[in-house]
Amino acid sequence: MTSDGNWLQLVMSALDRSTRGAANHFQLATVTPDGRAANRTLTFREFRHLTDDLCTHSHTRAQKVTDLESNPQAEACWWFDEARDQFRISGSVQILTDDATGDDAAYRNEQWASLDRYEKALYISPDPGQPRADDASFNEAFSTTPPEDPPDTFAVLLLSPERVDHLDFSGHPHRRQVFTRTDDGWATEAVNP
Repeated sequence: MTSDGNWLQLVMSALDRSTRGAANHFQLATVTPDGRAANRTLTFREFRHLTDDLCTHSHTRAQKVTDLESNPQAEACWWFDEARDQFRISGSVQILTDDATGDDAAYRNEQWASLDRYEKALYISPDPGQPRADDASFNEAFSTTPPEDPPDTFAVLLLSPERVDHLDFSGHPHRRQVFTRTDDGWATEAVNP
């Protein structure tokens, strides 16, 4: 059965029924260049306008960017406690960096402008994953006025869904459906939980 991609409507409904802070984070799984699984929690920013691409941000020197440059396939797992819904969204990730052009560059700039000064400070702080810098380095980053334009350390990550596995835990038995992107839209199949 082909649908209109109503998985996105299901996500938006779960977001609406959830406390924003609790539903604001999801886990993203990637594969490292040496084949190991890697997983981390990221902040949901939005779905890019006119698409179903899930948007989040990253420091360009973070391990997840290295992972995605090696293999852009990833899966987000998003749990909505109050709605009792889980979404596993898999697809490829596009990384928008300072070499983005056109609409992508404009979108990256919009995302930078939407951050508060403390979020922006993270991108002018010492590199993530490196030996701990002295407190003065962090104090300087957090007391400096952030740049107006995004620095080269700021990346927008866009997960373009190819498959969405939705598990609804609100009733018994639980309900599960899988949405798969096709040339004609989205195919939906109800499966056993």
